Amino acid sequence: MEEHLSTHLRTGQDVQTLTRFLNAMLLRRAEKDGWTPWRWQERQIDAMLTDPSWFYRSFTIPKKSGGLRHIDAPKRTLKLVQWALVPLFSEMFTPSSQVYGFVKGRGIVDNASVHLGQSALLNVDIQGFFPSVSRSRIEAILKDGPVLRLSEYMARSIARLCTLHGGLPQGSPASAVLTNLVTVRLDARLAGLAEQFGCRYSRYVDDITLSASSRAALDRALPKLEMILLSEGFALNTNKTRIQTLSMRREVTGLVLSGERIGVPAVNVPRPYRRQVRAMLHHWRKHGISEAAARNGFDGDHGVRPDLAFVRQLQGRIAHLRHVNPTPEVERFYTDLSDLLVSEGFRTSPDTDLECCADLESAKAI
Repeated sequence: MEEHLSTHLRTGQDVQTLTRFLNAMLLRRAEKDGWTPWRWQERQIDAMLTDPSWFYRSFTIPKKSGGLRHIDAPKRTLKLVQWALVPLFSEMFTPSSQVYGFVKGRGIVDNASVHLGQSALLNVDIQGFFPSVSRSRIEAILKDGPVLRLSEYMARSIARLCTLHGGLPQGSPASAVLTNLVTVRLDARLAGLAEQFGCRYSRYVDDITLSASSRAALDRALPKLEMILLSEGFALNTNKTRIQTLSMRREVTGLVLSGERIGVPAVNVPRPYRRQVRAMLHHWRKHGISEAAARNGFDGDHGVRPDLAFVRQLQGRIAHLRHVNPTPEVERFYTDLSDLLVSEGFRTSPDTDLECCADLESAKAI
């Protein structure tokens, strides 16, 4: 990090210095992406520090396993602050080789690939992961970081800008990378545990996976893994703890490990996911975009038109399929989506980011 920015962090004692630092960080990221940012005023930053909750919107989304997931999403002004801070957090630590979530050049495919060829998998989910990372814990790490030590004021203020109700909100662009800062010691201890029992270890945010050549090694490792989590301030989600063997469908972060029995191990997206994409394209082609959106459960929640939300999700699903395993069928999905966009009057490609659009008409104009 540039020396003048480091100086702000080490010596800053007031909102004026904090605002100057945040504007510099936003400019740094914006120039890299090719756009010109606004500049925050001191009163805006002071308002965010005084009452962060005013700058969030809360809602729920369905969980894949059933029930609802609570999301606290920052509004645009605070979201940009958190987005601008992400490079700072990334530069403050060197992620271990076992961490794959929100680390540049790594992702869920790499995370799952670690466990190819293994006969047994242990999947563990950390209970309430984001809220359990407290503001005080983040502040302490920022003050005593191994690379850069922030002044008490800057550490306290930045921790406050990135937390809600005393913990990390699930919905902030900064939350995941901050968890990587907090879990450096946890990762080292779990990697040591895996080595002790002859296992492989990887973590993607709150999803922990150990794999071994036999189930027995995982049965022995699980109690010690739970003890390590507890000693690091986390709890194991027993409802999501499972051991999978070759006789079962084995998943790691939503991807299926397959082909071991025929000697061609591979990572794939589950079949139901591909079937859903096929159905969404069929509904659009046969019934039109509005009816397709309704048939697939898009009802206009969170201020996004159902038809636009439908297009965004279809884009995301096909991009995910192409990233994991771009088979001929998946490439046909991509071509079909491109043709359907053209038929609806879009001038965009299936790869265009429509996140900034408020409705279908503005999306078509891109």
